[in-house]
Amino acid sequence: MHRLAALGLIFLTVSCGDNKGQLTPDAKVDASMMTPVDANAADQIAAAKMTADGNALSLPIGYAVVTYIKPQTGSLINDPAGFTIQASKMGPAIFVAVDPATTNPVLARGDVISFTVTDLVTVGGQKRVTGISNLTRISTGFDVTTLSQDITTATDVVSAIDNYDSELVDVTGTLSTTGSSGSGFEKFQLTTTGLTSAMYVVRVPSTLRDAVDMVSTCTVTLKDTPVGRFGMETQLAAFFANDLTVASCPAPTLVSAVDVSGTSMRLTFSRRIA
Repeated sequence: MHRLAALGLIFLTVSCGDNKGQLTPDAKVDASMMTPVDANAADQIAAAKMTADGNALSLPIGYAVVTYIKPQTGSLINDPAGFTIQASKMGPAIFVAVDPATTNPVLARGDVISFTVTDLVTVGGQKRVTGISNLTRISTGFDVTTLSQDITTATDVVSAIDNYDSELVDVTGTLSTTGSSGSGFEKFQLTTTGLTSAMYVVRVPSTLRDAVDMVSTCTVTLKDTPVGRFGMETQLAAFFANDLTVASCPAPTLVSAVDVSGTSMRLTFSRRIA
């Protein structure tokens, strides 16, 4: 009996009797998508992350899930477009710095894919795939929420960042100290029930911060978003409004009042009032 497995699920079981151990003709299995047979995608991702940076590589990855599509924002070097892949709830995962809008086929979240890693580079401590070949989409519509782990109570997200990098997570915490975080981005320190650290932050595009009105002391919940890093700073990413929920923010306060005319004033508040 041959058992072809991926993502912890059994895709196909074929009985072998008189066919001397060969797959039955009607199995319709493309052997090119399994090199070697029964390879574990999580192990292949781990192997890629342990490989030294370089080009002209040939590292197969099969049956990995596209868990997140990242748009290009800010620096092309630090923040290129790309996608994350993962095959197991507890990781590992890796960021592929190849714009999914330029691949053939064009990739979407939930696609199950196979490809060969040809180029690897490390940026800000994060191992990234920068070149791929032999891309094949095996299926679409995988439920990526099944690969997301809740790290709200985790205590080692900074000290063991290598164990979380690029993995899909859920987390709830309180925002505090804020500041810029590279071209077009802002960050807030995040305090959760498991961790308080200046190296633990939520990093978002400035346009998203304005759109959802994030400020210090708000409670934020990130859902199914990837863990990023820059050096030893753990950066929880959100690029779209539906990546996060903002609640329990401070009430707006009056910042200034300026006479505009004899019958009107211009009032400025610290936050949106509607």
